[in-house]
Amino acid sequence: MDYTTKISVLKRALHNYSAKISAGMTRPFQKFVADICYGAMAAKSCVLSEIAQALQEDTQKINTVERLARHLNAEIPETVHDNYTNIVQQ
Repeated sequence: MDYTTKISVLKRALHNYSAKISAGMTRPFQKFVADICYGAMAAKSCVLSEIAQALQEDTQKINTVERLARHLNAEIPETVHDNYTNIVQQ
C-alpha cells in the first residue's frame, strides 16, 4: 500500500467517524467537526492557526481561524454527546 492510498484510507475513516459524531446536526457544524478532526491530526497540533494551515483552504487563513473559533465558542449540542456515547458503547 503506497503513501497516497494510506492517506486516502485514513481520511475516509476520519470522515466516517466525524459523520457519526455530527449526525443530525446542521451541514456547517458537520463540516466544522470534519475540519477540526482532520486539521488537528494533519497539523499534529490543537492550535487553530496551525489547523487552518493544515486544511489548505482557498480562503485566507484568518477567515478559517475565525470560523473554527466561532464554532468552538458555541455550545456543543447534546446530540453530539449522545452520538459520541453511542459510538463508544458499540
